[in-house]
Amino acid sequence: MKKVIKSFIILLITAKGYSQQVEVGVSAFAGFTMVDVESAMEKVLTDWDQFCYGGVFYGFYNYRENLAIGFEAGFQRLYYWEEYYDYGWGGYYRWGDINTIHFGPVAELGKNNLYLQGGLNIRIFTNGSGISPGLLIGGGYKFALSDRIILPVGFRTDVIFGSATPVAFNLSVGIRYKMNE
Repeated sequence: MKKVIKSFIILLITAKGYSQQVEVGVSAFAGFTMVDVESAMEKVLTDWDQFCYGGVFYGFYNYRENLAIGFEAGFQRLYYWEEYYDYGWGGYYRWGDINTIHFGPVAELGKNNLYLQGGLNIRIFTNGSGISPGLLIGGGYKFALSDRIILPVGFRTDVIFGSATPVAFNLSVGIRYKMNE
């Protein structure tokens, strides 16, 4: 993965002469995670929710007219869990969020402001439970606010191949900047 990151940075640096083809941006998203939370946590829970949200930083190099290749890194909250420990004389609640930090390559196909995205990523669970591969599928529409500033609005589906395989369905909005058009 370090080689992929280094290659992408080198690509962005060497593309300086072609910087009209480089876009950088940030997106935020929120939605619903489809997962059996009790199976994923491997315990009986008293409460949970499956609201998810997150954000990504990304860069794209327009490789061909309708194809851009890039890299993204981000954070995603997948779900919340709560459990109760009973000791006979009393008990207490324990709770937490399941979050991931992720990074990986992304490809984008686009025509007439419509776009489709696909990518692979590595998911690092912030609670220390492990590392899993992930898959990104998304799409949407890009609104041009100016010659250089773009507002992408769309959806993204993240599949995390971990315990109980959570699938997050999200609506997203972001902002992109075209470098030196």
